[in-house]
Amino acid sequence: MNSPPTASRIEVSGWDEDEMFFVEKSEFSYSEASGKHITLQHNLADGSLIFLRVIHTSIPLNAIPVAYRVHPLGFDSQGLFQFSLAPAQPLNALPAIRYINEQFPTVSAQWPISALALPLLFHF
Repeated sequence: MNSPPTASRIEVSGWDEDEMFFVEKSEFSYSEASGKHITLQHNLADGSLIFLRVIHTSIPLNAIPVAYRVHPLGFDSQGLFQFSLAPAQPLNALPAIRYINEQFPTVSAQWPISALALPLLFHF
């Protein structure tokens, strides 16, 4: 049996189809049947990377932005853009770790590799 859809107020940030950075408040909806969806004033290219942050949460970890890829669905009755969401997939970290170890042996010996490789894990 499918659970009823849930909705949360969120803040969305990213780059629109004109490559202009935006921050917009919206609603995030989820249901088992249809997945995760948002509605925005900004149009986004298919596969664009955005960041969602829950607004007004009592749990501090929920305020951390989470990366998603968008897929256009069309428009709502008010002419706003609708998108489905898929979690952004990290790149394979092993090539980045190997590269750092080969190119910067003294740095990788002194610093935790996860701290050095973190910026390389997501492609934009």
